[in-house]
Amino acid sequence: MESGDLFEDLGHPRPAGRLAGFSLDRNISEAARTFGVKEKTVDKRRRLRAHCIAMAVLASTDSGVNKRIIGRPHYVSVRAIKAAYAAFGRNDPSVLFAAMDSAIHWNEAEGNPLADRNPYVGPQAVGEGVFARLVAAIDNFTAVPSTFIDGGDHVVILGRYGGAMKDGGATLDSPFCHVYRFHGDKAVTFQQYTDTAQWKRLMTSRRFNRNLGQFLVGCQLVKHA
Repeated sequence: MESGDLFEDLGHPRPAGRLAGFSLDRNISEAARTFGVKEKTVDKRRRLRAHCIAMAVLASTDSGVNKRIIGRPHYVSVRAIKAAYAAFGRNDPSVLFAAMDSAIHWNEAEGNPLADRNPYVGPQAVGEGVFARLVAAIDNFTAVPSTFIDGGDHVVILGRYGGAMKDGGATLDSPFCHVYRFHGDKAVTFQQYTDTAQWKRLMTSRRFNRNLGQFLVGCQLVKHA
């Protein structure tokens, strides 16, 4: 069966241009191998067809169907967030910020000292309120993912934080769970879960607050220079 037949069954016009000869059965086989699914299972074949339709729609710039059909292959958001965490591990947070919606609502875990400004709205607020304060508090901060869970519009990441506190050198070693909700290819919400007792113990010292104040004053001087 060609993709056009299935599009017509769903009430959508047949793709044109470079997707006119799109072979759905071929792509089902490719998707089955990718997802490790036995493609002879009828229900799973139907789900894979839906993935392939979404792939075709998102890849098409000339069919016009992408303006009317709702849905996307769920792994797009997983792929984006995996790339963001990999780049963050190379000290490049720009990929993570590029994956954020302009009005993302970012929430640190309740009880975390950085939750004092929840919700952070927009990438700039996240950068200034979360990441700048992390830089002020922690040397060699890391967020190393171990598991990515595809929940469709939601992506869950499990992993561990690491680093050394600038105040006294104590070690940060805390598990985390990050929950993102995507709309299209952008993250619109973020919720953190972590060992907040450890974060509170490490980040509420008098020396840390003094260092943070000096860091933020420096930021303001640079901004207005």
